[in-house]
Amino acid sequence: MTDNKLPSTSNHHPSPAADRNFDDLKPRFHKNIYGTPKGQLRLYALREDFNRFDLMTIGNEKTVLDAGGGMGQFSSELAANGYQVDLCDISQEMLSEAALVYQSQAPEAKANFKRCAIQDIPQQYTAQYDLVLNHAVLEWLEDPQQALQILYDKVKPGGWLSVMFYNIHGRTWRGIMNGKLHAPATSNQ
Repeated sequence: MTDNKLPSTSNHHPSPAADRNFDDLKPRFHKNIYGTPKGQLRLYALREDFNRFDLMTIGNEKTVLDAGGGMGQFSSELAANGYQVDLCDISQEMLSEAALVYQSQAPEAKANFKRCAIQDIPQQYTAQYDLVLNHAVLEWLEDPQQALQILYDKVKPGGWLSVMFYNIHGRTWRGIMNGKLHAPATSNQ
């Protein structure tokens, strides 16, 4: 793995107090989310969407900003396909896990890790990117609309912004994940 530098562990917490930092949940995410069929299905769905738009193998000198990238499960796949990745997260624990994921899945990747809140991206990253990822982060922010504007501003003209967040279809998704395939698509329960 080249150019990967873990940020220092300081007492500085760069995000607003109301934004959720997952330092305390790293083991849970690793085991209960990405170590389950639910997590694997989530990654599969992302791969399918990205393949549909020929984004998985575009690589070679293309750039990615994985904002709130957590453990880097998906961006590491892009890095393995030649993308240059900047991954930022407010959680030092998640960044440490991302370094391990990248070492395992994309050992030759050009990737940089930085402890950074989404609100601080304009000061921390001056470039625009071919692809900006923000998966399962917006629902944890005090001001998600501000974050969306920051992320949008980091996309190069002709680039892509990939956003995934909990939404009204989450209940249906949860039912499917729990084996309730016969449940109606909408419910007032």
